[in-house]
Amino acid sequence: MQQEGEMTYRSVLKEVDGKPAVFIGSRTGRDDAEKVLLRVGDTEKTISGQQWAAAPFWAGKRPVWAGK
Repeated sequence: MQQEGEMTYRSVLKEVDGKPAVFIGSRTGRDDAEKVLLRVGDTEKTISGQQWAAAPFWAGKRPVWAGK
């Protein structure tokens, strides 16, 4: 069962290393955890929750892999 707000976390696109990235998980299930797991294209990447919070929103076209 999804927790309240989970879809919100997973629908936000931010720019990480010049590419669109989407939150896919963390130990707490929230995007403000100490470490967060992201999907950047076909790659998964772990960064700190602070880096994720500070990342700018993606301004480009939404990639097909990011869903809706």
